[in-house]
Amino acid sequence: FYAMDQIEASVWFNEGHAVFFENAILKNKKLSVREDEDKIKTVGEMIKSDRVNIKKMLHMSYEDFYAKNDQVRKENYALAWAIVYYLRKGALFEKPAHYTNLLNKYSDALWQTKNSDEATDIAFGSINLDVFKENFLKFWKSKNKRGRARRNNIF
Repeated sequence: FYAMDQIEASVWFNEGHAVFFENAILKNKKLSVREDEDKIKTVGEMIKSDRVNIKKMLHMSYEDFYAKNDQVRKENYALAWAIVYYLRKGALFEKPAHYTNLLNKYSDALWQTKNSDEATDIAFGSINLDVFKENFLKFWKSKNKRGRARRNNIF
């Protein structure tokens, strides 16, 4: 919120980044972001029971994100984190790399429109969300892809 000059970002973007940076460590003047084991476990459970709904998450309101019980909130945080983690650290290895600029497109659109849903629509406008979900799930199920992402020091 403050990083975007008090423009309210989409909950997936805002909370996803908040949890993403909770896993940042500074060691020897080097910043790195690790995976979150609790979020990985939750996302894994969601994948196994087919409860990953990317479309819903991308346009979820803050009220819906927080309003349910503790388990639903836990899953919402995990999915928002997993989307941001994938886009920040894993998607650039996809071939072709369709998703590498999505977060920048979202930020730019949010600055221009000042509307979080519109910014999400602009950023994901040319993306087939069913294919995105398929690639997202493949990433989280693949030890090799996740290993590459873990080694990807984005800072």
